[in-house]
Amino acid sequence: MPESIPSYDALLRENTALRLKLAEYETRIGQGRQAEEQLRVTDEQSRRAAELAEAVVYGFGINTAVGDTTDGQRTEEALRKSHAFIRQIIDTDPNFVFAKDRQGRFTLVNQAVADCYGTTVEGLLGKRDADFNANEHEVAHFQQKDRDVLDSLKDLFIPEETITDATGSIRWLQTVKRPLFDEQGRATHVLGVATDITQRKLANDALRESEERFRTLADNITQFAWMADATGLPFWYNRRWYEYTGATFDEAEGRGWEKVHHPDHLDRVLETWRRARDTGETWEETFPMRGRDGRYRWFLSRATPIRNGEGRITRWFGTHTDVTDLRRTQEELRQSEERLRLALAGGEMGAWDVDLLNDTMRWDSKEFALLGLSEGSVSASPPAFYSHIHPEDRPVIQQSVQRAIEEMGVLEYEFRVVLGDGQIRWLAAKGRVLKDERGNPVRMIGVNFDVTERKLAEARFRSFTQELEARVAERTVELVNLHGRLRALTTDLNLTEQRERKRLATDLHDYLAQLLALVRMKLGQIKRLAPPPGQAEIVREAEAVVNEALTYTRTLVTQLSPPVLYEFGLPAALKWLAEQMVRQELSVEVRQSAADRILLPEDQAVLLFQSVRELLINVRKHAGTHQAFVAIEQQDGDLRITVRDEGAGVDMALTTATTNPPSSMSSKFGLFSIRERMLAIGGRFEVESASGKGMTARLVLPLSMSAQAKVTSAEPLGEAVSCQRSPRFLHAAPSAPDSRFERDTNRIRVLLVDDHPLVREGMRGLLQEHVDVAIVGEAWDGEEAVAFVDKLRPDCVIMDVNMPKIDGIEATRRIKAAFGHIAIVGISVNTSRELEAAMRRAGADEFLSKGAPADVVYRALVATSTKYLQKKKMEASV
Repeated sequence: MPESIPSYDALLRENTALRLKLAEYETRIGQGRQAEEQLRVTDEQSRRAAELAEAVVYGFGINTAVGDTTDGQRTEEALRKSHAFIRQIIDTDPNFVFAKDRQGRFTLVNQAVADCYGTTVEGLLGKRDADFNANEHEVAHFQQKDRDVLDSLKDLFIPEETITDATGSIRWLQTVKRPLFDEQGRATHVLGVATDITQRKLANDALRESEERFRTLADNITQFAWMADATGLPFWYNRRWYEYTGATFDEAEGRGWEKVHHPDHLDRVLETWRRARDTGETWEETFPMRGRDGRYRWFLSRATPIRNGEGRITRWFGTHTDVTDLRRTQEELRQSEERLRLALAGGEMGAWDVDLLNDTMRWDSKEFALLGLSEGSVSASPPAFYSHIHPEDRPVIQQSVQRAIEEMGVLEYEFRVVLGDGQIRWLAAKGRVLKDERGNPVRMIGVNFDVTERKLAEARFRSFTQELEARVAERTVELVNLHGRLRALTTDLNLTEQRERKRLATDLHDYLAQLLALVRMKLGQIKRLAPPPGQAEIVREAEAVVNEALTYTRTLVTQLSPPVLYEFGLPAALKWLAEQMVRQELSVEVRQSAADRILLPEDQAVLLFQSVRELLINVRKHAGTHQAFVAIEQQDGDLRITVRDEGAGVDMALTTATTNPPSSMSSKFGLFSIRERMLAIGGRFEVESASGKGMTARLVLPLSMSAQAKVTSAEPLGEAVSCQRSPRFLHAAPSAPDSRFERDTNRIRVLLVDDHPLVREGMRGLLQEHVDVAIVGEAWDGEEAVAFVDKLRPDCVIMDVNMPKIDGIEATRRIKAAFGHIAIVGISVNTSRELEAAMRRAGADEFLSKGAPADVVYRALVATSTKYLQKKKMEASV
């Protein structure tokens, strides 16, 4: 800890500039005084020059008044000589001497004026200022001042004005102008004498700038600056002194500064200040000074005498530097050193200090003890220290020390020491390299402490850890295997569940829904028989029950296994899912940049659809929002499905585990099961979320070539897949129609296509009631339908959609490609928009529910068939 406050020079190096400015200020003051003295002499010369010039002017007047006599000639000669003498005097005068008439023309100029305008005396006579000075403002100023003199008939003193000389330089003048009168007392001329004060002007400006710089610097330094006269009485303080003390100039005048000093220290300060004034030595003192808030802070003050050229003190310049924080830091350092000493003693640490410049070392008593030595038994030195280090550790320690000195600046290592009795102990060292202001290492300090017990404990711990790691590795392998089997089992379970759901949905669609549709048809037939009122009411009630049962069956089929997924692919299924979520008060916006038909194995498409549905249900239940977004993209060979909401969000820590069992929150959101599902099919599941900022869940599945091959070889479903195969087109008329089915031009020939015989029977019963309809054939699948059309050439085909071999969509496409004049009416228990759109794209003219009333089916059949029949007749007539 330092024994005294640091020197003033160490604290106030920044005041060097201020002291230089003060010296410059003193020099400028001296220059100003010299300029004032020169101006006084110049003014005296100007006065004499004016008198001489006036004499010259009046001499001209006398010259013109003398008669033509011999005495007059002598007098004229004498005047001429006198005029020449005076002319010589005013031409050697550095001041501007001139006279102008009322028109502003020069009637008298000296050489100084001619030199200024870059011409001769003769060249100026009879000319005006404007003939030589391009500065219109200056010329107008000269003319105005001349008029003022002639009008007022009084002398005019102009302290400062400018003139632009022949070189374009601006020169400052101090001018005296007076009127000249003729014999009648009229002012006819203006006589002027101007002194060039440019140098004085520049010197004064420089002095003002120097004073301003000094004032700015003095007011903005961190210290308080002040000046005192030769007797030591302060007469100036900088702005910061007033801001701190809160005193005014009047309060600080004289000995008012003593009021802000602490009374307990004032006598000491006054005594040392008096002694410095008497001896002329620099004064330095530390004392507390009161601020405007009434609190005292400690200041280090120093005053330097300012001497003139004779070495006599003319004033004192001083500063106050706030050292309160420095004193507090010194006290804290002293206390810290005391605490460090106690800590070293309590922690049994040995301290060491290395002088890198002199290669000397110092140890405390504990350091000797750590090396197994008694204090003072050996001389502390680097060689003595290294001699006690274990031979195997010595090179490493020497390299660490050297690296700390040259590069790192920090020393931290552990090593073994060999005690005198051969015992080996472990020590830990921590140290730091200290550098001088040039960055050169000069000192290294640190501590050593015994870590033998810790090293032994670490060795035992490593042994236990290795054994534990071996056991954990065994268990981990088992868990990984179990987890893999569990994941595969979970995937199989999911797929089995989906297959079972699909089977149940198929059974419901193929049997129950078809039977309900048939019952509805039969009820329709009964209604057309006009039963008695009581029976009619029963029929209506039964029809309502059947309709409700049919609607429920369709809904149940969709919930178990949405047909749109198998018939139109994943993108269409996700759009359908978004529409269904509206029933749960969740608005879902689907953005698709991928193709409409993505080739995926059925199990992968099912798992992706199931995962998106679970994520949307989670948004509805837990996100606290009624809006979500689904994006379907293909990037870099991957299928990416993103589900995003702007709701409450979740803690990401709950979603990071991949092999550990899910937490209760993770199970709640189903994220763990979705992640496992994606891993099982070779994909990944990414989640980004923050509390209050919603969640973004991303399902990523590589679209590998093996997956594409698997899809291509699989039995295609629906329109989107069927477009991948090349259809077998039929010729327009490959053979003549079967003679057993001769065409009746008065009836509409209809082919019924449905894989359910009961439905065909019900539909046949409905249509046979109409005499203008003839059922010419029935087919049970799409392939048979195409063959029957080629053979029977019906006017209209009533086409079911879901059938084996070739579905109704593909059959419609093939029939329309070969027989464009045949009307096709699609029917299905599933009346989704996607299915209807697919049938219409394939070429169907109308699409109806199997449960549609008989009259609706009949009207659709007649309307579509009639359109083509009429077109056919028109073509035939042409």
